[in-house]
Amino acid sequence: MPSTAMRPRSDTTWLRRGTGDLPAGEALRAFREVTGRHSRPSSADRSGVGDSPAGRMPAMARRILLVDDDRVSRLLSQTVLEKLGYEVVVLSDGRGAADAVAGGDIAAVVMDCQMPHMDGFEATADIRSRENAGDKARTPIIGLSARVMSGDEEVALSKGMDAYVTKPVRGRKLEAALDQLLGD
Repeated sequence: MPSTAMRPRSDTTWLRRGTGDLPAGEALRAFREVTGRHSRPSSADRSGVGDSPAGRMPAMARRILLVDDDRVSRLLSQTVLEKLGYEVVVLSDGRGAADAVAGGDIAAVVMDCQMPHMDGFEATADIRSRENAGDKARTPIIGLSARVMSGDEEVALSKGMDAYVTKPVRGRKLEAALDQLLGD
């Protein structure tokens, strides 16, 4: 009778399983493009940055709130942001986003548009409502979505987001959006 022992996984098995909003192959290609690696990053790989735009910002302006329910997309976006030199605060749905922004020291929010419980549009409305009620400065919000239909970006902007980036996240696109919104 064959052995029932599990075979060891390769370093990328976790990524090849796919996600709800990203095909597995596309996620793996994006991960490799962003990291330049063919396996899962170690924390040491994500710590050094070099001369990134975030490296020129004051410490309090280097924190990005990343809100995404999909673990592969979240890891990919987090890796991109850390390579750009940002400190990343991570949430898996929009329910705590407004509280995190109100807690202060968040330079910008990078948030999935479609999530269970509270989606990115509802969370954006909550953030904007609190900013208006407290006469606080507007926090830049970048919407993320795997949707690439005509008009999706306009919907995100009309719902209070300041920019829109499609998934899988590409480093240059996210960096350009952050540079534009944060004045780099």
